Amino acid sequence: GEPPAGAGGVPPAGASVRGLTGAALMAAHEAAVAGSEERRTVVVAGHGAGAHAEAFARAHRLPLLAEPSSNARFGPNAIGPYRMLLAQLGPAVERVVVFGRPTLSRPVAALLAREEVPAALFMPEPVAWFEPGRRRERLIEEPAELSIFSGVGPAGWLEQWQEAAAAADAAAGTVLAAEPGLTGLHVGRAVWQHTAGRLVLGSSNPIRDVDLLGAPAAKPAAFVHANRGLAGIDGTVSTAAGLALAVGTPTRALLGDLTFLHDVGGLFLGAGEEEPPLQLVVVNDAGGGIFTLLEHGKVGLEAKYTSAVERLFGTPHEIDLAALAMAYAIPYHRVEDDPSLEAALKQPVARRSLLEVRTDRSRLRGLHARIAAAVAAAVAPVRQQA
Repeated sequence: GEPPAGAGGVPPAGASVRGLTGAALMAAHEAAVAGSEERRTVVVAGHGAGAHAEAFARAHRLPLLAEPSSNARFGPNAIGPYRMLLAQLGPAVERVVVFGRPTLSRPVAALLAREEVPAALFMPEPVAWFEPGRRRERLIEEPAELSIFSGVGPAGWLEQWQEAAAAADAAAGTVLAAEPGLTGLHVGRAVWQHTAGRLVLGSSNPIRDVDLLGAPAAKPAAFVHANRGLAGIDGTVSTAAGLALAVGTPTRALLGDLTFLHDVGGLFLGAGEEEPPLQLVVVNDAGGGIFTLLEHGKVGLEAKYTSAVERLFGTPHEIDLAALAMAYAIPYHRVEDDPSLEAALKQPVARRSLLEVRTDRSRLRGLHARIAAAVAAAVAPVRQQA
């Protein structure tokens, strides 16, 4: 689909929900708000949710917890670092409204699993991403019914999340600024900030790095695509190349090194074929960095398991990405600091190119722990004021 457009984040005129389009849908939301009960509800926008999730959250004065591939991560209600806030603010949540398919975080999964918190899944039309009876959420098809279920945010509810988000962003930024060299979080934040048009986010850490620190924009910017589901990391280079060719507009893909290497054949371009306007940004930590942050990483800290965990889950390699780029006859560039990264991201994207950022995954677990501790300390006063 096309990127959402319209003043103030109103869904585009061509997008409809139960016969309502664009501004008419927003008006329906606002009309339904009148007389609604006040509830401490949050709106979760998962993969494919669309701009309607943002419009709903805004009309009902509710915090919006939007994954990057929801294409609803914009506007004043969007809470960027929501994953880091749920531990402290989540216990106060009374209801949850879900748009799209949440796929990224354990804190959101834990929230949706809380039996004492009623949850509704907005489904104006059938979407085959779960089997009937396998989700506990109440399925709602009509916007008016959804408004009655959610209620409107009481005074101070949205503001508390916004204040906590600002404190969390500042705390995380301070930790990142003190980190020597670039990390995937630096890259994800910069790619999100400097990308317009089409953005493909690879699985594992890249999409989660953007989710953690990608600041919501005032209005829709990049339109995000992601292969979320059983495909895992397979075929992501080909997905990005095909997308760039299909839409004919500059496209950027943020990938981990294993995702890139699994589909490096997607760089192949036959003689006489059209050149896709595609920049591949590869965060190369020489292996599977996401496992460093999971239980596997903790097990790997024990000396007797370190080598096995590194071999089976770290899956280290010594592939020369510059040589690969040369083999496929595409321009290659490597950056090592924030200014160089931002300068490279500001260059026009007219053909295939490869931008490599080398990072050290052995630092990931400690970095994320420091960020979590700093955020918890920064947000604690906000929670106490509520």
